[in-house]
Amino acid sequence: MLEGYHRRPCSRFVAKQFQFPDCYVPGMAESLPLSQASFVMSHDAATGYLPQTTVYAAMNSYGKNQIGTVYQQLNDGARALDVRPKLLANGTVVCHHGAVSIPVTLNQLVRDAIRWCQDNPEELVLIFHSNLAYPSQGNDDDSSEGYTPSAETALSVLSQVYESLKVAYVQCQDVYGLTVGETMQLAALSGGKGYLLAMDRQDAYASSCAKANYVGDLLVSCYTNTTTSSSRSSSTLPCTNPQSSLHQALQDYVLASANNEPTDSNSELGPPASTYYYPFNELQALWQVDGISAALGIAHVSTLIDDNTKSKVNAHVVEWIYDGLFDSISLLAVDHVRLNGNALLSVLRNQCGQSELSSAWSSYQEDRDNADNYQPNNVNDSVCGRDLSKPKVQGKPMSTLSFLLSVVVFVAFGIWILILLEHYRRYYNHQEQLRRMEVDLNQFGCGVECEEDYSLPNID
Repeated sequence: MLEGYHRRPCSRFVAKQFQFPDCYVPGMAESLPLSQASFVMSHDAATGYLPQTTVYAAMNSYGKNQIGTVYQQLNDGARALDVRPKLLANGTVVCHHGAVSIPVTLNQLVRDAIRWCQDNPEELVLIFHSNLAYPSQGNDDDSSEGYTPSAETALSVLSQVYESLKVAYVQCQDVYGLTVGETMQLAALSGGKGYLLAMDRQDAYASSCAKANYVGDLLVSCYTNTTTSSSRSSSTLPCTNPQSSLHQALQDYVLASANNEPTDSNSELGPPASTYYYPFNELQALWQVDGISAALGIAHVSTLIDDNTKSKVNAHVVEWIYDGLFDSISLLAVDHVRLNGNALLSVLRNQCGQSELSSAWSSYQEDRDNADNYQPNNVNDSVCGRDLSKPKVQGKPMSTLSFLLSVVVFVAFGIWILILLEHYRRYYNHQEQLRRMEVDLNQFGCGVECEEDYSLPNID
């Protein structure tokens, strides 16, 4: 097998998202500076653990950014996890998304990530903490006595989780100037199988190591409350409408976050000027949510996942990357990584400079059996970027509302069939029908021989 990542299982449906056969992406170049390496980041990764029951779906329609555990999200293409820890009064660390507490401990989330890394030992996975919440800041009924927000408290409670699981937990400056290969040495799991590294600023609130590019006045939401008295302009159409100007606004926002002049100001979009303070640059390629946009979305009987799906935002981002619109990409934060996350992984990893791959892939495609012992001879003779075909993104699957309506229709149809069958059983006279058939046969003059050939059962 060629060195790199082979996604398993590799169904025909998933394989279309990859630019090489067998759901393959080459390994990341170990000489690449970590600050220049590209990762698909699962935005608010812990929300994948929120239940999808009817009650929770109503409560968390705009609080659930992902589907599935982090194991599934990593299998769907994520290589960085955005995690918001929350300290409970009993000392347990769980996760949260704003005011929403998520029923998963940090310990369990990290265990799921470890399991994936052990199953895929060639890949580097990063965990980014931010917004550590304390008991007094949440909706817990327990007393918050004994927990005062401080760097010592944050470091203590988070270190306990990672030390118990034997996972490296570092501060941002520890990865400054490292290459991918050096980071992998730091992130190596015990037993020498897999690479997982957690990090934050190790301050009182476990602040992120990435410049967030979260500028309030410029954020782009799927819905806007701007209205016109005459007609609906493209600026008022929701993101789920292909004619909406919000698609261009989001593209401008994301590209500015990557391509503007470097700045460490949190009120300006652009990559960080200091990679010592901000080793990573986060591009928020997603629809932002506030109280107004959430209310408008609910009024449209939609959810955050549905908005992402129907607007095809992840598919659009694949095209932007493939077309070379970005000067550089560090952390690409997306919602609903299950939808086209592997296409994002493929197109990011196959950017020129991210990995090296010989053009002998053509022979691998023709005869994979001969590729097991293949070793590239000329690393300059690489296949990357637009030399490869564009990943085939998934189409728009059924939305949550459509699915629920379909379920209702099928259930109603089933009940109707059962009622008809019961009515038939009760009121249809089988004996009378058999008697009429015998009379009809006799009228044709079949006689005794016919009766023997067509003996009819006696139904009680």
